[in-house]
Amino acid sequence: MKTWKIITVLLAVLLLAGCVGCVSGATSIPTITITGIDLPATGVKPDTTASVSTGVNLGTITWDTGSESTFNAGTQYTVTIPVTNKSGYEFTSDVTATINGKTATVTKSGNTVTVKYKFDKTAAATTISEIDCKLEKPLASNTPVTSLTISKPTTGLKSTVTWDSTDKKFVLGKKYTATVVIESTNAKAYPISSSATLKVNGATVKDFKQEGNSKISFTYAFGETEPKGTAEALSFTVTAPSVGKMPSNTVSVTSNSEMVTATLAWNTKSAFEPDTPYTATITVNAKEGYVIKNGATATVNGNAAVVIWESNTKATVTYPFAQIASVDDVRVSFAAPKTGEAAQTAANAVTTTPSGAASSASIKWAPELTEGAFDAGIEYTATITIPISGANMVFDKNTAVYINGEPAQVTVSSDYKTITAVYTFPKTMFIPNPIEIIKEFYNLMLAIFNPASYKF
Repeated sequence: MKTWKIITVLLAVLLLAGCVGCVSGATSIPTITITGIDLPATGVKPDTTASVSTGVNLGTITWDTGSESTFNAGTQYTVTIPVTNKSGYEFTSDVTATINGKTATVTKSGNTVTVKYKFDKTAAATTISEIDCKLEKPLASNTPVTSLTISKPTTGLKSTVTWDSTDKKFVLGKKYTATVVIESTNAKAYPISSSATLKVNGATVKDFKQEGNSKISFTYAFGETEPKGTAEALSFTVTAPSVGKMPSNTVSVTSNSEMVTATLAWNTKSAFEPDTPYTATITVNAKEGYVIKNGATATVNGNAAVVIWESNTKATVTYPFAQIASVDDVRVSFAAPKTGEAAQTAANAVTTTPSGAASSASIKWAPELTEGAFDAGIEYTATITIPISGANMVFDKNTAVYINGEPAQVTVSSDYKTITAVYTFPKTMFIPNPIEIIKEFYNLMLAIFNPASYKF
């Protein structure tokens, strides 16, 4: 009986232990998933950070790079990652692992699992054997460049440029020397050949210093700094003098505006008058970095002007405008009002002193005409409007107008381009109609025999 009792107790103990295990058992980890490991790349430092699936701690990530701090070209590398389980988790006996989705090898030792993965070879090195670059030439007022423009190779190199001066901008006529350093951006991926050739601004540079396969340096001397540009032909537009108008100081630079600025002055501060010479004086200044050629030409409003060169950066341009002639007198001839005749509304018989200032005139009559003809016994007034037609001519307050040889009252328009004359003619004559006279004579004859029949 005691034997069976002992057996029963043992079975109960085993059953209880099993139940306890079922209640407090750890979560199994059948697969370890590691992501975020950067692939080995030539000349790049190994990645030592990664992400891992739930329930796992990562140890220190190591690579088989030996004494090298970066990956070599054309080499296979293996990453080793120790993994331990977190509390409440345990690895299965046949636990597997992946790195970046690729199947990795797993070695288990107690609660520690070591995961390894061998990556594909890194890229082969691209040896740089020829360097072709451009160093911007110093031009007056330009800011010194701090790097080259490298056209060959298109990748793998970087540069720095320093100058033998602290000038923030290049000074015209000064000599500068640049110290240039060209470095590989990744000496293992883009090593510079010990027999590399170097061209700067199209010319081969032989005297340069090379430091291993990662850096070369040299100095490059330039001659005297040149201007960014030379203004040889200057062109300006200004508002020409107009009688009665105030001078405008607005000037437009119509050629080489990127090189020069201009200011305008006149030989008067009053409104323009006729019969007076006027000169536009333009002060021209070169913009920073540019110069004005000694012997530069200039035009104002398309006409050749005089240039007085003062220095590389300053010149004066003068242009005399043709005088605006005032009209001394205007003589207009047209038919005077005559009873029963049609009135003229335009006159082409127009002469002026000086000649050619006007050639036509329009005429308005007052009082109103009857069917365009003059009535008898009326004093008619003609208003004659005469426009200027000659070049560089104007009317002014002293311009006289004669109508059929007689002086008229005049008014000049505000732009001095039109003059209006008013002239009043004598009354038109009363000329009886012959037919009406005969009729009246007949009525009077009848009235002799029958006075009562006469109607006045």
